[in-house]
Amino acid sequence: MCAVYHYTDKLGAKFLGLVPYLIPAAWFMMSYPSFIITDRLIPANWKRWQRILAVAAVGGLVMTAWDVIMDPIMVAGGHWVWDVVTTHKSDLDSLLTLRFSTLSLKNRNL
Repeated sequence: MCAVYHYTDKLGAKFLGLVPYLIPAAWFMMSYPSFIITDRLIPANWKRWQRILAVAAVGGLVMTAWDVIMDPIMVAGGHWVWDVVTTHKSDLDSLLTLRFSTLSLKNRNL
């Protein structure tokens, strides 16, 4: 399955007609609060290299959590729309087919 989304005009002017200028600005504005949250979560007494890696990894998770929270809010507000194009049978059908195929192969080897 191929999932595609597009931004509506609610967020203002778009770069190349695709992404509103507000989107990268919002990501930039959230990077500092994410760093502060992460900096408070990681113990200060860790070795420097461990702390740098941990802050980078956890900071990425904090930014991802923010994105996961914002997605349904922005969709509900009509700021972007998900267009789903299916090129084959549904994901559930594919998952069930794969799962049952795996089970039948395992049972054959018994």
